Amino acid sequence: MFKYVQDIYVPFEVFDYIDQDKNPQLYTKDCVEKALAKNEEVKGKIDAYRKFKAHMLLELCKTFPNEMNMYRAYRPDSI
Repeated sequence: MFKYVQDIYVPFEVFDYIDQDKNPQLYTKDCVEKALAKNEEVKGKIDAYRKFKAHMLLELCKTFPNEMNMYRAYRPDSI
């Protein structure tokens, strides 16, 4: 039996939960909730950059139509 459990890593935070009389499974729940929150934060940033890019390209097309046509010829997938 010992050979099966010798390579198990237990985060120190789990022991902190146990010391605080909390269920160690709450550690996993808290980690998942933190990951979901971070995911939402990053998703928001990605959406903001996409909106910025779209707005910037729109304004560039209005201000520099000839240059943007040349840009589209070189990078048709970017617009």
